[in-house]
Amino acid sequence: MKKFFFLSVVGMIITGHLYAQNVSTAISETKFISISKEPPKPANIIFVDGSLRFTDKDGNGKINVTEPCSLDFILKNIGKGAGFDLQAKLWETGHIEGLEYNPATSLGSLDTGKILNVSIPVTGNMSLHDGKASFKLYVAEANHWGTDTVKLEVQTKKFLSPLVKAMDYTVTSEKGSVIQKKWPFKLQALLQNVGQGPAENIIVNVVMPDNIICLTSNLSKYINSLKPGEENVIEYELVANDSYINDEIPIKFNISEKYGKYAKDTVISLAMNQHVSMAPIIVQGKDEKADEIIQGSLISNVDKDIPVNNEKFDFKYAVIIGNENYQDNSGSINPESDVAYAKNDARTFRDYLVNTLGFELKNIRISENASSATMNRLIEWLRLCGQARGGEAELTFYYVGHGFSDGETHIPYLLPVDVTTSDLNNAVTLSEIYNKLGQTGAKRITLFADACFSGLTRGDKPLLAARTALIKPRQSELSGNMVLFSACTGEQPALAYEKQKHGLFTYFLLNKIKESKGDVTYNELSEYLKQRVSITSLTENNRQQNPEVNVSPAVQQTWKSWKLK
Repeated sequence: MKKFFFLSVVGMIITGHLYAQNVSTAISETKFISISKEPPKPANIIFVDGSLRFTDKDGNGKINVTEPCSLDFILKNIGKGAGFDLQAKLWETGHIEGLEYNPATSLGSLDTGKILNVSIPVTGNMSLHDGKASFKLYVAEANHWGTDTVKLEVQTKKFLSPLVKAMDYTVTSEKGSVIQKKWPFKLQALLQNVGQGPAENIIVNVVMPDNIICLTSNLSKYINSLKPGEENVIEYELVANDSYINDEIPIKFNISEKYGKYAKDTVISLAMNQHVSMAPIIVQGKDEKADEIIQGSLISNVDKDIPVNNEKFDFKYAVIIGNENYQDNSGSINPESDVAYAKNDARTFRDYLVNTLGFELKNIRISENASSATMNRLIEWLRLCGQARGGEAELTFYYVGHGFSDGETHIPYLLPVDVTTSDLNNAVTLSEIYNKLGQTGAKRITLFADACFSGLTRGDKPLLAARTALIKPRQSELSGNMVLFSACTGEQPALAYEKQKHGLFTYFLLNKIKESKGDVTYNELSEYLKQRVSITSLTENNRQQNPEVNVSPAVQQTWKSWKLK
């Protein structure tokens, strides 16, 4: 009888009359089988509502080539028994080529009432194209208590290659105006990803010629990533020793990125005795749309490709003053009253005088952040030059910085950096400049004033914190053969052009010289400045700025036909 009962139990197991779950729990450590009177406890595995989502690294909601992505969801067992040997089954029904994922992922067991967070990696290879991937997903359970099938559609994006290049450079020096042996100078190189795809693992190795010493430890530079259109500035401090004998300094940039083929090597060639004219620039990276990438530049278009005229005129003399930094003054000037880009304005104007308008470098005096004593000394130097050359002399005076009008007398002043609005005794009056230069007998005297006298800064802020009304300056009559180009009317501010890193007036002055190669009449220049500055000021700065031209009685009938070159 005992033998018959044992065979009956075995027969029930073979014919499947017991659930697998009950069989597995009925085997004791001694391998004997016991019979339970309790019914089986089924699992019930479900997707938690709203938990299924697609996650991608760059956040564009698409599967990009080589981009780590995942299908994420949460499972919950709402049944009465545990779920065993869970398997996530995933397949794409649209036959999209280039997708990589695991069609079956083992998830283990899930007790009743518990949840399980699941993430299934998905990515694309180089074969991926633009399209839409249609995924189906369900989770199987060993005893058939798995989930229903769910669907998910995700866009795919074909591979877009990056292209990393050195797009631009500037050279600066605090102690000299040209590149010379034994004088350190700084080279800023602008790297940009001008391709349509992101660049990663970028390495920039710089190769210097012999006897060119790099004083910074960044000849090898690692950049984690550059988005399409994004920029990165690398600064090197260099110096040539006595053994360097070449006229050129070729500096090679070897650039690589993740794929090893989407970067372009570049050689930047500097010239010994090359003029150093650009102030250091900090570029804020920008994230452009892939089809709207704007090639980056450290400098304005007027700062490069300056037209060259080899003819020189030894009767041309110029003084250039760029007063930018006023923040160290005590007194009534605001700490925010620096004149943005004034030094850049002055340096580039100097370069146009030398390269395009035929001035000899020795006949130019330039000063940045000039004190009262310096400004008076330079004006006197220009007066003496005009007096010595007499009727053949052509004098140019260019000033960018603060102007100011006395509240009582309305006399217009140019402000040296060591003079405050509360004490104008050492400021320079415009009438003083008119008188000194006008009495030289010079053939032609041209003044450019990128300054305002209304009591506002280039940032359109009051120069005096307590000022409640703008001051209109008193007009003084010009003398001699003189023409004055002013950045604005007496009641307006002379503003900056942020996009071009120059004063608005100076930018268009330089731009016209560049376009015409200096072959432009004063009348043509005047009309151009009035039109372009006025319109651009309204669109870029939301303020009126209308340039003016004033002329002395002696040249009323002739000044319009004068030419810059």
